Amino acid sequence: MSYAPLGSELIVTNGNLSSDERSTFSKPLSKRARGSTSAPSIYESDRLPFRADYPIIVHCHLCWDWVWQRPQQFLSRLSVRHRILFVETIGPDPQLSSAIARFWTAPNYPNITILRLQFPEWRWSDGAFVDRERRRLVKEFISGPGAGQFENPVQWFYDPMAVPAFLGWFVLLPRLRFSDADERLFLAARHGDRAGVEQALVAGAHVNAESPADGKAALSRAAIFGHGVVVRLLLERGADAAARGADGRSLQEPMRRQITCRPCRSW
Repeated sequence: MSYAPLGSELIVTNGNLSSDERSTFSKPLSKRARGSTSAPSIYESDRLPFRADYPIIVHCHLCWDWVWQRPQQFLSRLSVRHRILFVETIGPDPQLSSAIARFWTAPNYPNITILRLQFPEWRWSDGAFVDRERRRLVKEFISGPGAGQFENPVQWFYDPMAVPAFLGWFVLLPRLRFSDADERLFLAARHGDRAGVEQALVAGAHVNAESPADGKAALSRAAIFGHGVVVRLLLERGADAAARGADGRSLQEPMRRQITCRPCRSW
């Protein structure tokens, strides 16, 4: 099998992995849910109602068509009530120049979509690249061919390698509310990366963007992890010092400690 060297090839296989039929993610698997299809504002404060039929995104180190094990046993039953996106990763390919994704519907289980990721061998040891591409490919799928099917999902991690890419970041939960710049801002703030924070803000990140998971902003991440230099930078750029997260707690006390500490701790 050969691969195009341009971009990240997104291949529609319709269940046949040996098929040469290819196209980009241009059409949804099914019609979008009725109502507005526009992404909600990042500042939206209303709580999403509980859904008994919530979709499930599964990150699994086992492939769906391998030996029938616990993931398949559980998910085949859950798919009666829940739409499931089964994200699997196969070994790297030395012929690839960039990451690719293929998807198809699991035979006999119409509510289960398999999304198979594969990475170029020459970048496989680059953990940051793999994490970034995992997020991007999944995000592009659920906003493209999977649009309207996997909003407000529950994520199930059966692959420890996928945890750094998704668990600590709010790319998918509860919806696709963050822009790429907002995501980079949160990442840089958490790790005390002053230059990264500045670059994200220049790229259009909202300094007071709130995480849909806990209602806290990048300022909270920087303060909690002890990055006083980044705390001061965010305040200078207009971060709200009185902001409270979904838990109602004020950030002013931890920020005061980071602003006055000499030298600032960077753990």
